[in-house]
Amino acid sequence: MYQIPEGYPNDLTNQEIIEVIIELQSVQANRFNKQKTFNQSAWDNLLRLGFDELSVRLQSDLVTEITDLRLQIEELKINNKKASKWSTGLAFGTIFLAISTAIIGYKTLSYSEVDQISDEEWKNEQLNALIENNIQLKEMNKKLDEIPFFVLPDSLNKNP
Repeated sequence: MYQIPEGYPNDLTNQEIIEVIIELQSVQANRFNKQKTFNQSAWDNLLRLGFDELSVRLQSDLVTEITDLRLQIEELKINNKKASKWSTGLAFGTIFLAISTAIIGYKTLSYSEVDQISDEEWKNEQLNALIENNIQLKEMNKKLDEIPFFVLPDSLNKNP
């Protein structure tokens, strides 16, 4: 005859409860096959106790898992809020830097444009000055060509 372990079902592990249930079902089937009658309600109560205990334990484990998941979800929400704040701050910082870079680039471009304009003006002034100098030199050469050329006698050209 099969002996029900002491502390059944509360003091047994899940695996031990499952083993007892399997054994009780096996004993129940064997008895029925031999006797064709037996005290069904006693066996049903023992089996029900085992199944109920397993159900309670599974539900308890599920509640624990759900609680852990809720805590993890709350932690993720907090971390997401922090990350969102950082992302927003970085986005505004990036926008600020982009605008600052555009302003600095515009100022630099305007300075280079002014410098280019003044450089062109300086080149034009220098070119005009060279043209005027060239005209003046041509006029001087013309005047020099108009002056009669005298040849000095040899006695005047010698140094004493």
